[in-house]
Amino acid sequence: MEKCSDSLLYRFIVIWIDDILLFAYDIETYLDKLEEFFDLVAASGLKLSAKKSGLYQQTVKWCGRVISSDGISRDPARIDVLRSMPYPTTAGELQQFLCAANWMRETIPDYARSVDPLQQRLDATLSKGKRTKRVAVASRST
Repeated sequence: MEKCSDSLLYRFIVIWIDDILLFAYDIETYLDKLEEFFDLVAASGLKLSAKKSGLYQQTVKWCGRVISSDGISRDPARIDVLRSMPYPTTAGELQQFLCAANWMRETIPDYARSVDPLQQRLDATLSKGKRTKRVAVASRST
């Protein structure tokens, strides 16, 4: 997908795996770039999912973010899921929590320093044996 949309990539399109976001500052540019995008898709023989597609949305949830003319913010639903996670009691659960929290690292001031004690605890627990998921789940981190 990146090869066929190279002329638009990062200026009017961003791609994450199979999610494509086309954007512009005004409707005229948007329509022009949308037509160019459709031409590129057709020329490449690709098919888009009508169920997953939306056109000219003023606000869109994309890759865990809410994007609008007001800027980019985190999807509140994802934050709620992170907040509702139970406190980890095993190394595996701690590892899962750290992975889940990591996607917010760009918006958390001093993220690395904040999670360092948790990461050190995880590393210490995992250093006692094999670093496999099964062992991580079985290892108590408290």
